[in-house]
Parts: sequence; C-alpha cells; structure tokens
Amino acid sequence: MSDEFQLSAVDGGVPVREQLLPYGRRTVVEEDIAAVVKVLRSDWITTGPKVEEFEGALADIVGAAHAVCFSSGTAALHAAVFAAEIGAGDEAATSSLTFCATANCLLYEHATPVFADVDTDTLTLDPEHAASRITPRTKAALLVD
Repeated sequence: MSDEFQLSAVDGGVPVREQLLPYGRRTVVEEDIAAVVKVLRSDWITTGPKVEEFEGALADIVGAAHAVCFSSGTAALHAAVFAAEIGAGDEAATSSLTFCATANCLLYEHATPVFADVDTDTLTLDPEHAASRITPRTKAALLVD
C-alpha cells in the first residue's frame, strides 16, 4: 500500500488515537443536583418559574432585554428559521459539514437547504463558495462554528 493512502480504522486500518475522544465533557456539582431535585419535586417540570428565572438571568448576563431558552440546539435553530419567516420556496445556504439539525430546521419550514463547501483550513463555511450558491430565492445563510 502506498504512503498516500491508508485504510481508516473503521475499515481495518490503524486508529489515529489510542483512547476514544469524548464528544463533550460537563461538570455537575452537588448544588446542580440539588437544584434539579428541587424542580423535580415541584409542580413544574417544564415552562415553570425556573425557566423564566434562568432566561432573566441569561438576559442580564448578556445585556439583552430578553432571552429565550430552548430544549435543544435543534429547537433553537428551528425557532430562528421560523422567526426569520423562512419557508416554502425559500433557500438558505449552509455548511456541508454540520450536524443534521442545520438542514433539518429549514426542512421543518419547507425551505430548501443549499450546501456550500467548507474552507479546508478552518472547516467552516467557505464564504466564496457560499456566495456562489446564492440565488434570488436565498433568504439566509446558516453559519456553523
């Protein structure tokens, strides 16, 4: 086999890491656990006073008049597309290297995702290629960091 081509680990090649690279890490302290237990023992699981309290605190931290929290990034993207009134017949350019929610949030509103290449150095949306994908139907660009 040449030096130019090597099988990926999934295809029987040598893994590039000895240990699994975790998707993400979090820190949960006893105070967090107690706060969750307190909510679970209350009459509210969702949309209760703690949500409003959290949104207010977040708005204060970022200096905004309001903040709205969502159950997931997917729900937040969907709400942003809805709020921007992107819908049937509209297009939005986005990265070809992203989680499926970036395209799905457009599909939920019957809009069309238009994929653009990524910059090989940053692995983020290539602005020049994205610009080349713009049509009269393009209503937005969904950027991914």
